[in-house]
Amino acid sequence: MRAAEHQVRRDQAAGLRRLFIPARTRVVALTGADVDRAAACALELARACGEEGSNSLLVDLSRGALARAAGMQVRYELMHVIDAHRRLEDVVYVEPRGTPVLPAARGARHLSKSADGAERFAAAIERVGNGPRIAVVLVPATEIETFAKLVGSPGPALMLFGARSDEDLTEAYAILKRVYARRNPPPHVVLDGAPAEAVWPRLQETARAFLGAAPGFIGRLSADSPRTASVAALARAVLAMPLAELGGAAVAHC
Repeated sequence: MRAAEHQVRRDQAAGLRRLFIPARTRVVALTGADVDRAAACALELARACGEEGSNSLLVDLSRGALARAAGMQVRYELMHVIDAHRRLEDVVYVEPRGTPVLPAARGARHLSKSADGAERFAAAIERVGNGPRIAVVLVPATEIETFAKLVGSPGPALMLFGARSDEDLTEAYAILKRVYARRNPPPHVVLDGAPAEAVWPRLQETARAFLGAAPGFIGRLSADSPRTASVAALARAVLAMPLAELGGAAVAHC
């Protein structure tokens, strides 16, 4: 009888810990040669993750690409919070479908150069709203190193591949080369449209031949009416991935 009582108490204690220890925010980064198209994809992905039941947040490491995709104008960003010119709640805006967005281009670069920058970046993300369960981070190719320093993850997990020409293919390969240079695993590729699917084998062959490993495939986006279904399928695949996590930084401040 006593053993049963002890087990009940242990179960109750575990339940209390789950109530008072906040769930960690999972992070997925999306990059691409065309930052505006990548922004549109990130916006759709975050919305779809929310519809799948994950409280989502968008973080923009570009210079306003997410705001343009959402048809909005933004005046402030994370750097204004770091400089104590604005509060975090003044900087975060909500896109028309209800997903909060944290503009952080200059602020992220500043924090990436600081010894405690990763903790402060995590704190900012976890303080938004009720604490997001997943943060979709738009990472321009030029900010891959910034993201890696702040999140401590292997690099962007997703790369939007919408190549329609040899030039687009070259730009996509350049992104892979930048990711691989940090000894990161290949990102998972999201194919954007039929033309991209046609040249996708060439990207795989080139990466395998010159970088030693081909990027993986995670989903495709349709250009027409089934696009909503394809984005939903992508969101489910992303949520099933072993993503980087933020945690333990809730007491830090920007």
